[in-house]
Amino acid sequence: MDTEYLKKCIGKCLTEGLAEVAEHRPADPINYLAYWLYKYKKNVNKEEERKVERAQLIHDRAEAQIELEMVQKLKAEELLIKQKTEAHHQKIITEQYPRKMTAELTNKSGTSNLTTVVEDDETVI
Repeated sequence: MDTEYLKKCIGKCLTEGLAEVAEHRPADPINYLAYWLYKYKKNVNKEEERKVERAQLIHDRAEAQIELEMVQKLKAEELLIKQKTEAHHQKIITEQYPRKMTAELTNKSGTSNLTTVVEDDETVI
């Protein structure tokens, strides 16, 4: 039972640490192994933090995508409503003021018949 606990909890870590000691053959192997185990634990904790951070980023990105899609839908709906409103206003205007009446209003005396002036684009210095 004790050996299974050790295999489960520190087997991989201790195996890698002892392999490092055997490879590098430091002057003080116990101290080297102690520092290596400490650094191993620190690296494991950092990796867990990165996993949590990645998961949070993925979640945030998904929420941002949903929000972006919602904004796009709202803009499309706003444009559709604007187009329908303009069409409705145009319909009301044409019903109230037929083309003949509009032409008569613009041709009344006193209205100026000015020509359209086309301006060239100015270059900005």
